[in-house]
Amino acid sequence: MDNSWLLKYKPKNLTEVTGNKTVIKNIDKYINSLYKGIESKHIVMITGSIGIGKSLIARLVLEKYNYRIIELNSSNLKDDINIILNNSIRYKNVLELFMDDNRKTAIIVEEIESMCSLGSKSNLNDLIDLIKKSEKKNPNYKDKIKIPIILTCNQSTEKKVNILRKLSTEFILKKPTVLNISKLLNNII
Repeated sequence: MDNSWLLKYKPKNLTEVTGNKTVIKNIDKYINSLYKGIESKHIVMITGSIGIGKSLIARLVLEKYNYRIIELNSSNLKDDINIILNNSIRYKNVLELFMDDNRKTAIIVEEIESMCSLGSKSNLNDLIDLIKKSEKKNPNYKDKIKIPIILTCNQSTEKKVNILRKLSTEFILKKPTVLNISKLLNNII
């Protein structure tokens, strides 16, 4: 399939995203408060239907604040998520050391519900444990998550996904309305 049409009309910033304006505005405010150090809960979950734009919105909002983005797709994640997250959260990036890249880092973990289908092979327990350690009343400095971790999830009712919901700030994207789609098509035409 030729994706050139999709790429041509893919939103390049948050204002170009069709629908969910209030939710997107709230995600933007929340990430801004994390960037400024106001908010302390660094785990964000964006949920919604397949193809609604969860990962795109996560990327666009992080790009707006000039974060260095590390994207992990949980369905393709073969390595130990604990090692990957710990290294990303706690250690200076090679770019920072050699190129004076002082941007803050953020992580996007896509499709967390697919980790549930792996059963005991899943790294989801490691992710939950990492977040719980960070959320303790007085966590060790090394256990505290200080960078945004955005989890994307389809509408799932899996037990472990529900645990992650309780440990994160959740934003729910709704399907676009007929009016949203009509405006988008008029802009394209």
